[in-house]
Parts: sequence; C-alpha cells; structure tokens
Amino acid sequence: MQPKRWLIIGYGNTLRGDDGVGQQVAVAVADWDQPQIQTLAVHQLTPDLAAEIAPFPCVVFVDAALSTGTDPTIALEKLDLNGSETFTTHIASPPALLALAHRLYDASPTAYLLTIPAVNFDLGEGLSAIATAGKAQALAQLRELCVSPRPVMDPLAQRDGAITPAEAQPPILGAALAEPNRLDSVGLHSVPPNRREATVTPGRGHGHA
Repeated sequence: MQPKRWLIIGYGNTLRGDDGVGQQVAVAVADWDQPQIQTLAVHQLTPDLAAEIAPFPCVVFVDAALSTGTDPTIALEKLDLNGSETFTTHIASPPALLALAHRLYDASPTAYLLTIPAVNFDLGEGLSAIATAGKAQALAQLRELCVSPRPVMDPLAQRDGAITPAEAQPPILGAALAEPNRLDSVGLHSVPPNRREATVTPGRGHGHA
C-alpha cells in the first residue's frame, strides 16, 4: 500500500461565501481518492492540527485571500520553519503550526500556502465567479504538484547528488520555481523569503468568524 505523502488542509468559513473555498478544495481533492494524499477540511487552524501534520513529509494549506480586483490567479508560497511564530490556545497560522509540529514531534515537512482570490465574505455558501475560477486553478495546481509519478522534493533546495528542482517538480511548476521570473507566466506569484504574514481580511482575522 502506497504511504500517504501529502496532507492538504483546506480551511475557512463555509457560511461566509468565498471564505469557504479552501474547504471546498480539500473536499474536491478527497474525491480524487489518491492513496498518497490525505485531506482535512476545517473551519480554522487550531494547535491540535500539529499532530496531524507531523507524519507527513509534504503539507499544503489552502485558504481564501481577499482580492480587490478581478484577477482569479492563485498564489503558491513556500513556508519555512520559523520558531518565532506564535498562536493563541484556539487559533494558529500555518507557520505557527509548522513550528509547533517541529517542537512537539520533531517534524519538518515541506510546506506550502496556496491562496485563492476571494471577494465575497457575506453570509451564504455560494462562491463568486472569481473564487470559482480560482478554485479550478487551485485544483489543477494540486493535481500537478501531488499527483505525479516523479519524486517530489523541496523545490528551492538543491544538494550535492540530489535531483534538480526542475527534475523533481511537475513540468510547469518545476520550471517556474527554477526560474523565478517565470512565476507570473504560470499563474504563481513570487514571494520574498522573509514574508510570513497570514491571510487577514477585514472582519475575518485568523478565526474565520
């Protein structure tokens, strides 16, 4: 039996329009029934999820991100372990969860934050046209990233004797990460290494209220 390698965590409030797109993505990925993928659809990130993260070598967090335009382009950001991240007893950010998993279980998974543009956070379960288009992009990106016969490694790391990022990653993503100036051409945004801010929208905060 193939071991589960990827954990996809989609989070957000499904009763607040586009805010629920992360959960919808996780549910859709679960329907692929891929043996190497485990999914979680949750209302918000909580510290207890560190135990869920610990066994997996690769984790992808999927969330909505406030957009002020009409561009449905998704963004993929690699997350680094940062022990300075903090959280409350009830709510955590992706970097904080990674830090907690490392502290409690000595886990250091390769992790990404996949954000989907969102414009509607009113009460209701439907998605806007922008979030719907972004959801389709996100699913295509996750299929390319996780459902691949090729070995997957940290796309930004390269060690002696190791395969190169372009060889390790699926064709489009691998080429883009190997050449950062090509990120925009495949619908990804380059994020400075020191950027670690969580998605916060007016009236939402980390709690996805």
